[in-house]
Amino acid sequence: LARPVDHYYFPFLSGFVLLSATLRVKWPFFLSLFIFALWLLPLGFSRPYTAFLKTHGSAIRYSYESARLATEIQKRTRPTDLIFLWVDEPQILYLSGRRSTSRFFNTFAFHSPIALSEHITSLDNNPAVIVNYESPLPHWLSDFFITHPYVRSNEYNFAQVYWLPHP
Repeated sequence: LARPVDHYYFPFLSGFVLLSATLRVKWPFFLSLFIFALWLLPLGFSRPYTAFLKTHGSAIRYSYESARLATEIQKRTRPTDLIFLWVDEPQILYLSGRRSTSRFFNTFAFHSPIALSEHITSLDNNPAVIVNYESPLPHWLSDFFITHPYVRSNEYNFAQVYWLPHP
């Protein structure tokens, strides 16, 4: 369930080329390619989890677990069901094949009160599943659970997953 991480390193190749050119190294592209290959080689032979951990550090708790969560969402929901995400992990939507309750796929935009308000209002769409990584729960989400019968799943290490019971 791990996604490959090698593509995160390709911008470093460009950086090595520019650095070599700046230092006026003869054959900057080949030198950069060689350094890049030496740097990336150990990750190519690592287990996906190890490579992902070395790439993302503590963010692995979101990204690595989200692949397993997306598979579970796909199994337990219909293709037309909606997902509410309070987490910066649009991979859940992509891998599950489900749509978000709002036009926002992650929480990066929520420095804006208007975006946050729209996202909170999207809970009215009765999502089949709510995924949260913030602890403690935001007050508006706690208030929502008081009046809506969601059931929390305790299967995941970091994700707080709430399922809407189907009749």
